Amino acid sequence: MSSDRAGAIRTLSAVGIAFLMAWSSVSVFSASPPENRDVYLVSLDSEASQEVFRTIGTKVLVDYDNGLYLVDATESQAMAMSRHNLDVVRLKNMRMLDLYPSDVTFDTSTGPPSPPSVMKGFTWDRETYIVQFIGPYKPEWLDSIEDSGGRMGKLAPSFSAVVKMSPEVKERVSSLPYVHWVGAYQPWYKISSELLNTEGGVRVAIMAFEDSQRDSLSERLVDLGVSVMMAYSPGTIVAYVDSPLLPWIVSMPEVMHVYRDYISQPADLMAARIHGAFESWYPARSGLPSSLTGQSPGPDGIEGTADDIFEVVGIQDSGFDVGNPDAGHPDFFMGPIGDRVVRYNDWTGRSNPDGWMSGSAHGTHLAGSVIGNGFAWEYEYGYPTDDDDWEFAEGVGIAPEAKLFF
Repeated sequence: MSSDRAGAIRTLSAVGIAFLMAWSSVSVFSASPPENRDVYLVSLDSEASQEVFRTIGTKVLVDYDNGLYLVDATESQAMAMSRHNLDVVRLKNMRMLDLYPSDVTFDTSTGPPSPPSVMKGFTWDRETYIVQFIGPYKPEWLDSIEDSGGRMGKLAPSFSAVVKMSPEVKERVSSLPYVHWVGAYQPWYKISSELLNTEGGVRVAIMAFEDSQRDSLSERLVDLGVSVMMAYSPGTIVAYVDSPLLPWIVSMPEVMHVYRDYISQPADLMAARIHGAFESWYPARSGLPSSLTGQSPGPDGIEGTADDIFEVVGIQDSGFDVGNPDAGHPDFFMGPIGDRVVRYNDWTGRSNPDGWMSGSAHGTHLAGSVIGNGFAWEYEYGYPTDDDDWEFAEGVGIAPEAKLFF
């Protein structure tokens, strides 16, 4: 073999070996596909430092100024944060919008669903939007939307809110760094499919977008042929409606949502059974040294004397009874102990509270669940009202002898 030919063969061999090595390195040592990223809510204790985020490589989206952070991270970075003893919670399905009271749900990353057939021909008002934030919102985010010209409606699940705004304001809001998605608040988002497709007459509650629109909305509903039964704050209208009118009602821009209004029935018996508090009232049942009714014997060891010890329950809620600390529902002011309301503070600053017409009885309901003594139930059904002998069927609260600070 000539030296030239031998040299050519050696050159080709070297090139071939280099090619095989290069191909092998690509096939064996190719980069792994990138990990999926998720959004996590992370809690740092007072001794931890934000430096841990930089060390791990996670991206901080929001600092909530209370030790909580919204971060963007891969699964391996989330595991690394956990190894640093951080409390890490992945926000699952955070882009899924759940529009109560309707049963409409959809992923805002893929787009909204098509309208139901019953809504054919009815259109969006072009001024009511859903704004979805990148995570749990901060109060200043809501303030900034209003400063931009939007009018805040209700807050909704999935870190979202219903907002009235012009198309120009919508463009400004969409560009805010903490806003993930903005879309139309369609009429069929305001009502459940079951109610929308019902037949015949139905009793409904219609919520106005703003309380100031309640009276004018009532007039429009009457003109439409709706039988308005009552209206109260905040922005609630109870009406009897022929079902073919429901698409027209939810298409009104003043309407926030519509839901079936059931006539409430007293359920003291069932409530008492669910609470199960009666098990703690009698030491023979609970095995405890004393009864947990909210009143215990004082130093003399005898219950019912002047040195008895009372538990005081503090509640902060929407409002209490008629707003009077000295009179109201007999379960709080009558019975063997008498008036059990120790103090009542009204933080609303309203000179003329509208009592039960405010539309929210949750504070009174909660107070009854905690300290109600069953006086009204006993009086209604002819049971003795001057003793502390309760049976679980009497609908008393968890601690029927406790006192209240509201």
